Amino acid sequence: MTAHEFPSYLQAYCDGELEVSKMLEVEEHLHACPSCRQAMEAEQAFREGLRSNIAREPVPPHLVERLRSTIADLEEQERRPARPPAWGGRAWLAAAASVLLITLGGFLGYLIAQPVSEPGLHPLVTELVSEHMKFAPLDNPAEHPSASTKQVAFWVEGRIGYPVVVPDYSDSGIHLLGGRVTRVSGRRAAYIVYEKGRNIISLFAFPQYGSSLSGLEEIRREGRSFRTGEHQGQQILLWGSGEMTYALVSDVGWDELFDCARVFFETADS
Repeated sequence: MTAHEFPSYLQAYCDGELEVSKMLEVEEHLHACPSCRQAMEAEQAFREGLRSNIAREPVPPHLVERLRSTIADLEEQERRPARPPAWGGRAWLAAAASVLLITLGGFLGYLIAQPVSEPGLHPLVTELVSEHMKFAPLDNPAEHPSASTKQVAFWVEGRIGYPVVVPDYSDSGIHLLGGRVTRVSGRRAAYIVYEKGRNIISLFAFPQYGSSLSGLEEIRREGRSFRTGEHQGQQILLWGSGEMTYALVSDVGWDELFDCARVFFETADS
């Protein structure tokens, strides 16, 4: 197995769905390939964080009542004298089991449909932090590694279909690592990766959210409006520019993020 082939097996490996021979092949490759091993560990950490943030939703009363009613009907039919219909007792039992499974299926479907969120936390914050923490631990978090802002902007625009501002933060000791294409709320988005020391700074760009950002705290700096959020030790700074929304995600601190935003607008206005 090669590092190029590994991503197609990552999800099935983490789900434990590979056959034994393929599982052993993947594990042998992970033992010899630090980059793929980090990708696997990042995926597992992402899943663990997702599970820990799942809110416990109460079961709706109508589903509880429907389940109880179905079980009570089955118990009542068991207490009646055995008179299976003409089409056979086993078929009757199969039909009864189907009713129960349908009811349970509706109940489980309801639980699965519940959004992953924390009380009072904007879902966009959770999504952006998850994307940031998924790739930040990797040795090469950029899909297209490059230190050239023009090259990264050209590469990203060619894949997502809209222009993106890629600032140069080198004067602040922040180095561009490259770009990646990801998805934010189901839409293609640009993910620009920077590094300062051992800290990764992620700059996301995606189509304008507009009023849907109203659930985030608003802060005004130098006549500009920003939205802020914080999750799992990561700070998020969002703002609009033209038809786009930009978001910085990192744990470098608010002053650093606002300084990055200032350089962004200097670049966009130049």
